[in-house]
Amino acid sequence: MKLRDLDAVVLLLFLCETHQIDPDVLEASADNWREILGNMCSDNMLNSISGLWTCDAGILMPYIETLARCKRFVDIMRNHNHLGLGVGKEGYEIPAARAAVVALRAVEVSNAAAEVECVICKEDMSEGRDVCEMPCQHLFHWKCILPWLSKRNTCPFCRFQLPTDDVFSEIQRLWEILVKTSELDVA
Repeated sequence: MKLRDLDAVVLLLFLCETHQIDPDVLEASADNWREILGNMCSDNMLNSISGLWTCDAGILMPYIETLARCKRFVDIMRNHNHLGLGVGKEGYEIPAARAAVVALRAVEVSNAAAEVECVICKEDMSEGRDVCEMPCQHLFHWKCILPWLSKRNTCPFCRFQLPTDDVFSEIQRLWEILVKTSELDVA
């Protein structure tokens, strides 16, 4: 998991918790958010630390409950949005974020990669040609991958998900990354 993704998840959880404690806080001017959120965070930390010496499971319960509420909220909103479009969950396609597409690397095809086929058009990569390298290391012709990513945020080969501008889909993507990471940490 990238630190940027972890930061986004932590910030999302903090905003959900803040909304739960005081829904009007997020309606305040963005200029005041730093001070307001800082005060809420420090108050919350002091409350958590005061119970730290008891090692009671109750310390984690507010965070677990907030996490569960956020997940439930995202699931409800995601289903509502998909049903409103008349498209089922499996049929819902989201384009990759423009920033993620712009950040993709262009690499020159080497001798070894010249044997590789673009899974979109089924043509071999030409040696010396610039192609797109996805974060999952799969290579595609630019003319093939750009139209693909304008409709979907996944690698056509392995379904690796790129960031998206759709808020609910991005929350879901980050949630899945968090779950995978926690499963790896447990194992």
